[in-house]
Amino acid sequence: MKITNKELRKIIKEELNNVIQEMQVGLGLSHNFSNEELYHHTLDFLSQNPSLVQGTAEYEKAEGLLSILNNKVVQVVQHSQYETTPEETESMRDIQGKLKMARNALMQAMGKRRPNYRAQSWRQSRRDHYRQMSKDYDDRGISKYSSERPYEIRKK
Repeated sequence: MKITNKELRKIIKEELNNVIQEMQVGLGLSHNFSNEELYHHTLDFLSQNPSLVQGTAEYEKAEGLLSILNNKVVQVVQHSQYETTPEETESMRDIQGKLKMARNALMQAMGKRRPNYRAQSWRQSRRDHYRQMSKDYDDRGISKYSSERPYEIRKK
């Protein structure tokens, strides 16, 4: 039986939605939860589990909750899709601030440090630059071990 790319994408999307829904239910969230519900659920979770130990079931739940919080912090303020009034923007920023506070508290309970997003962005751009340089030399047929390559991307 042949499966077209469109059918394959549909199957993958359905499975991914099922996994996400299972994760949300496993964390105690409904399928269509609001940002306020997520905020209160995170605070309730933290009050029940003030210090999380790596390798426990609660720690894994906290990682799932942290993943959801990270996504929601980015998604909560929407400027490009909608024309928003200053009051709506202020409301979105308030909710974003609450979610960030909950995320930071959860990370602290998990013993994780807050990431430095500027440093991550800089590291990623540098990594991408070296990958592109390496690809350019590969396309030219220059060996990975050749002295014609810059030392940053030369295999030793």
